[in-house]
Formats: sequence, structure tokens, C-alpha cells
Amino acid sequence: MDPETYEVTNEEQDDLDSDDLQKAEAVEIDFVDALRTAEDEGGAEPEDAELDDHNDTIVWEIELVDGTEVYVDVTSGDVVETDS
Repeated sequence: MDPETYEVTNEEQDDLDSDDLQKAEAVEIDFVDALRTAEDEGGAEPEDAELDDHNDTIVWEIELVDGTEVYVDVTSGDVVETDS
């Protein structure tokens, strides 16, 4: 993704299974807002993002360019955890 505009520049297309569809349907926050939250929390630009299940919470798992992973709740937009 472009670090300035957050425009997606590379999309990997996988076949979606029922778990992936359930995760996608749970998303209530804007993806760009989640990226900005992760950047603010971790202090580096986002590099990669995917939907994941983290401790029974569906999150955007956002990896920053410095290797930090920030987990943003897809319903509230809150940071659930940050791993350096």
C-alpha cells in the first residue's frame, strides 16, 4: 500500500472460506482509519494488513515497516494489542 495515501497497490486474492467471510462481515470501521490508528500507535508506516482473529476478537492485524504488529478491533477501532 502507498504509505502516503493508504491506497492499496497490491492485492492478493485468495478463495474466501466461511471464516474469512464472517471476519469480513464483522468490519464496522473504515480500513483507512484502522491504518491511521496503527501508525499513530506504533510510530511507523503500515506495510501489510489482514483480517485476523486475535484472542477471540476480530481485528485488523497491521504490520508496520519496522516490524511492529498492531491489532485494531474491527468493530470499535480500538487498539487491542501491539507487538514489537
